[in-house]
Amino acid sequence: MRRNATDWPEDFTLRVPFPRGTAVLCTQGSYAPEGYSHAGPDWLHALDFAAADRCVVAAAGGVVSRVVSLHREVAVGGWGLGLSVSVDHGNGLLSSYSHLAEVQVREGQVLRAGDSIGPMGATGGAGSPHLHFALHAADRPHEPPGETVFIQRLLTTELPRDDMSFGLFDSERFAGVMGSADATRGVFASENASGREPLVGACPDDLRSALVESWSRLKAAAATGGFPFDPSAGPADATVLSEEQRIIDIERAAAKDPGNLVTAYWLAAVHQFRPGGRERALQVLRSIADRQGQAGTPAWIAPWTFLRLGQILNREGDKAQADRMFRKALEVAGTPNFREIVLRYLAELEA
Repeated sequence: MRRNATDWPEDFTLRVPFPRGTAVLCTQGSYAPEGYSHAGPDWLHALDFAAADRCVVAAAGGVVSRVVSLHREVAVGGWGLGLSVSVDHGNGLLSSYSHLAEVQVREGQVLRAGDSIGPMGATGGAGSPHLHFALHAADRPHEPPGETVFIQRLLTTELPRDDMSFGLFDSERFAGVMGSADATRGVFASENASGREPLVGACPDDLRSALVESWSRLKAAAATGGFPFDPSAGPADATVLSEEQRIIDIERAAAKDPGNLVTAYWLAAVHQFRPGGRERALQVLRSIADRQGQAGTPAWIAPWTFLRLGQILNREGDKAQADRMFRKALEVAGTPNFREIVLRYLAELEA
């Protein structure tokens, strides 16, 4: 769902939903390719962010219109977003903040841009700690918020950049962005502070110093496994060398810990859409499927494993086996959103 210029309020600007001076890795941008969670309409323009400084703040002023606890999420069917907060900006738009570790606001509370909402977490169907951030039309049903809205103005700058000059980005700028596993690409900066006017233009020295320090912590966390990143990630214009390096890195991680099904899953993901990689992806995914239910494995692994198996088998022309895998994915589907994705593939098979 893309809103045109007349739909976007003239004086409305979003800011990065982390505190001033935070370097933030975009682990999954908008318009994600087939096989990624943001490929569906409800998440098409959503942005996944991860940061070493995990405090999440409001991207713009507004009123907290919805707080979803784990208990409430289960009660309404489990949308996979975990602890989440929606903020109504009073202009027909609301922003949502999901997978939080804790909610520190209440419904009806008035927030300014930069006010704390809660720490980033991995609740719901998150594969790793991150913030799932999105914009929605406020007139849509609140369970879940509904299709994402094309972001026309998000105030940030990309790192590294010598001048660190802040400007306005839109969803197109985040199209296909998948931050690198070493946090050297796909990193964005926040100038968002409660009570401060938005900063457009040159970055002051104190903010520059804070961003450099935050980015160093981000890279250190990535290097030590402080929080896991999607190792299949990489910017759309990544070189062949960097792509190969990512594959080498995840192959090493999988060899080091062969019992880790999360690592194995991302190993399959990194191979699935690369030329000549389907056979390796099939091998790994089948191994994961044989071990589904293994203690300590996140619940999202099984349905996504069967979905990816179905995708590959369908591409290879094995419609019967693809149908079988998609139906297995339905059997273990954890969220209505995921069920919709699987049903779309089944409908395409039957067409």
